[in-house]
Formats: sequence, C-alpha cells, structure tokens
Amino acid sequence: MRPYVNGFVGGGYFFTESSVSDGFSDFGRTLNFDDLALGYGLGGGLNLQLGGGTLLLNLDTQYRKHDNVQYLREGSIVDDGFGGAIVTPILSDADFLTFQVGVSIGL
Repeated sequence: MRPYVNGFVGGGYFFTESSVSDGFSDFGRTLNFDDLALGYGLGGGLNLQLGGGTLLLNLDTQYRKHDNVQYLREGSIVDDGFGGAIVTPILSDADFLTFQVGVSIGL
C-alpha cells in the first residue's frame, strides 16, 4: 500500500458549443462561448499492489478550485428578433471534487 498526496496549478478551459447531428456524425459545429481560468488544488490517494505482481489498484481524489468563470447554459442565447442573438453568460465558481478508481499494469 502506497499513500500519496499532490498539489497542482494550471488552467481550466471552459466552453459551450453547438452542433447538428444526423445520428452518425456531428456537423455544423460552432463555438458559442469560452473562458480560461486559473486552476489549482490538492489531491491524494492510495496505490494498492494486487496479487504480488505488477498489477496496481489506484484510488484517487482531487479537489479542484478555479477562479470565477463565465459559461452558457440552456436559455443563455436568445434570438433578438432582428437576425442576431443576445448572449447572457453566467458568472460563477467552477470548483469540483473528483473520485477516480484505476488499474495499472507494469510491463
């Protein structure tokens, strides 16, 4: 059993896009809105050796904190009636917690 902790700093890229699908592929894809925010956080977990060999089970969690970001959700783009659109982005934090389970095989 090998416990570990980590910290990280980076960027988070948030975007909203639209596309049309025919059931097999997407086309007419367009980027509606995007934002870049500083991200940082802490994480930790356990690596558990299985069966005495090179097989590892990884249990991991991370808390990711971001600066406030702007994004769109349903209803954020409205037809203005004159051939254009009114875009109203939402501003909020984008913090989240992740849990991961993985398996590694050493070669």
